[in-house]
Amino acid sequence: MPRTVLDIKDLSITFQTDESTVEAVKKISFDVTEGEVCAIVGESGSGKSVTAQSILGLVGRNQNEFVSGSIQLIDSENSIDLLKLKEKEIQKVRGRKISMIFQEPMTSLHPMYRVGDQLGEAIKVHSKLSKDESERLIIEVLDQVMISRPKEIINDYPHSLSGGMRQRVMIAMAILFRPRVLIADEPTTALDVTIQNEILSLILKLIDEIKLSVIFITHDMSVVSEIADQVLVMKNGHLVEKNTVAEIFTKPEEEYTKNLIKAVPIFGKNFQNEKLGKNLKDKTLLLEVKGVTKTFTKRNGFFKKSIVTNKAVDNVSLNLKSGETLSIVGESGSGKTTLARCITHLIKYEKGEIVFNGENLKNKTKNELNATRREIQFIFQDPYASLNPRMPVNYLVTEPLFIHNEIGQKTNLKNALDLLNEVKLNETFLNRYPHELSGGQRQRICIARALALKPKLIVADEPLSALDVTIQAQIIDLLMELQLKYNLSYLFISHDLAVVEKISHYVGVMFKGNLVEYGKTNEVLYNPKHSYTKMLLASIPTIEKDRQAKRIRKKYSTKEDLGKMLEFSKNDQYIRVTDNHFYLN
Repeated sequence: MPRTVLDIKDLSITFQTDESTVEAVKKISFDVTEGEVCAIVGESGSGKSVTAQSILGLVGRNQNEFVSGSIQLIDSENSIDLLKLKEKEIQKVRGRKISMIFQEPMTSLHPMYRVGDQLGEAIKVHSKLSKDESERLIIEVLDQVMISRPKEIINDYPHSLSGGMRQRVMIAMAILFRPRVLIADEPTTALDVTIQNEILSLILKLIDEIKLSVIFITHDMSVVSEIADQVLVMKNGHLVEKNTVAEIFTKPEEEYTKNLIKAVPIFGKNFQNEKLGKNLKDKTLLLEVKGVTKTFTKRNGFFKKSIVTNKAVDNVSLNLKSGETLSIVGESGSGKTTLARCITHLIKYEKGEIVFNGENLKNKTKNELNATRREIQFIFQDPYASLNPRMPVNYLVTEPLFIHNEIGQKTNLKNALDLLNEVKLNETFLNRYPHELSGGQRQRICIARALALKPKLIVADEPLSALDVTIQAQIIDLLMELQLKYNLSYLFISHDLAVVEKISHYVGVMFKGNLVEYGKTNEVLYNPKHSYTKMLLASIPTIEKDRQAKRIRKKYSTKEDLGKMLEFSKNDQYIRVTDNHFYLN
């Protein structure tokens, strides 16, 4: 029988603010056994992350933080109550006995230090290894997390690595001393499906190799169904349901759990092209992208003599009609966002043409482009980073109107309220600031702001990836409703193919700057022709009828394998499958 590694009883966490007392966690109890994946799920603010932080002693150390109950770490038959340890004592536990992987590796890694130096710093804190021994350990652990060329990677800076590689470095740092417990706080939320699949497979591999116990914090129930053994469902600080993964998905007891599962967009059940387009009359061509190429160059070497070029977008052509949604999918670095920035002329491109509403944007002056941009608006991935924290909502949503001299101070409140009503918010939000809003409310503000100038095209760059699944479903419905109401066109950039299936009329698949497949949603997603499209679809986490932790090892474990499989040459040509579906071969 598996041994218990972590035993938590009656854990309560309270924060005292100037205005009130916030009970973040309310008397929760659970245990984690050796080699088990314990998933903690729930919406933002449910208490998931603060529970994890209490295990590491990251809360309860300040005067306004109060933690009660017990957290027992059972190590070699000895039991330690982590809540009773002093700061110096808990520091010896962090990293050696219990480690943590955070959601965004770029904010966890220091941008000015090389990868090897940052791993070396963690070793210095917990051991007295020599420089050579330390380097051997770093190379060994980087190899263990399946990073190729570890001897070269240790000399790289975090910004030069992809999102998946940075997350692998964070995992390497977490397992340096083979901890008993690994806490993974939303480790795959911001990652593409292929990279997410790699990270999940890697965590499962490490469980087998070093007998890790994992506390996996997430809001993605499809990921939970693939990786978890035990599931804890939290809501408003309460543990509302606790059971095996099989029982949670086949016989959920709480209505809240049922709603979480129901809100997950499941690939294969979301296709709504006809519903999306049934009321549309104006199907004129709004956007034409013809052979656009964008190359970035940088200088390497001590004297910056060698020039390295990267074709971020390579000879891409596509169309978008009024009132339709074109989704661009592909992993990080495939060129999705660069293409969007070329379309909006935020960056210059070397070759090709972009025709918007019948006008070639390349021939326009700066003032003419500014006028055109009124009709093209952006919704960004992180709503909090997109909004000025010093401005109240009523000015945030009407700022575009002020910039274009369309309204004055007297009409501001009326315009602001009209825009808020469009995104189903009321007058109580007018004088609030971004920090007073939830993630979903902030994204609604961003949508209202994008609607202010009555655009014809909205470019939505990963607008849902930072949101809980229940909030995602609400935002998707809102976007579809607004599209029908105003005949909007969307250029929708995403890595979630279940969402893409639900919202899109057309799909373009990008890899290494190339548009490798393009066509109607049902043709590309249900009858893929290109190897990369097939691989993307194979990587989608799914909630299946057999609700057991699957422990699946995927075929493509590294980007290097993928790169070898998909090489491009000058002789590659597009093959047309139907009038609306072609792929690169």
